[in-house]
Amino acid sequence: MVEISKLSKIIDGANRSISLSTNTIVVDNIKIKLGSSDFITFSGIITGARTITMPDNDVDLGQIQEDIQDLQDSIAGVQSLVPTKEKYLMSAQPSNLIYIDLQYEAIEETIEVSVDRLLLHEDDDYTVSIVEIVPTVFVTRITWAGDVAVGGDQALDTTDVIRVKYYYQG
Repeated sequence: MVEISKLSKIIDGANRSISLSTNTIVVDNIKIKLGSSDFITFSGIITGARTITMPDNDVDLGQIQEDIQDLQDSIAGVQSLVPTKEKYLMSAQPSNLIYIDLQYEAIEETIEVSVDRLLLHEDDDYTVSIVEIVPTVFVTRITWAGDVAVGGDQALDTTDVIRVKYYYQG
């Protein structure tokens, strides 16, 4: 058995498809043949595939059906993501200077916040949390932090306009 780290070094060192006597390295498809019957499909490992099919194994119809269902579920999950934009006037509500509650529960890592034309950065300028505003209704709360928080060097004021772009599960 060959260690993944050794195979990674082989791939890192290869610039093109290389063919050597019994061993073959194909960088385009990233498939490596080690000897006559041992195959490892590296594209699955590198791209984070859910499953990797080994050519030497028998085809199992049940597994193929499971794989197709898994892909359909994944596609359905992505298709149900809804992009949205929201605009907040800091003068509209006194609590806006401390935090804003979005209309929906945002998908993690999809939030983009700007004040006027300046892009704000999570952790430096704001924090994100999920809050229950009424029983079983959750939204994302953005709380101001760092320099843009009340008392900071660049604290938000009532003339600022906040724009938020994010995705939520529709």
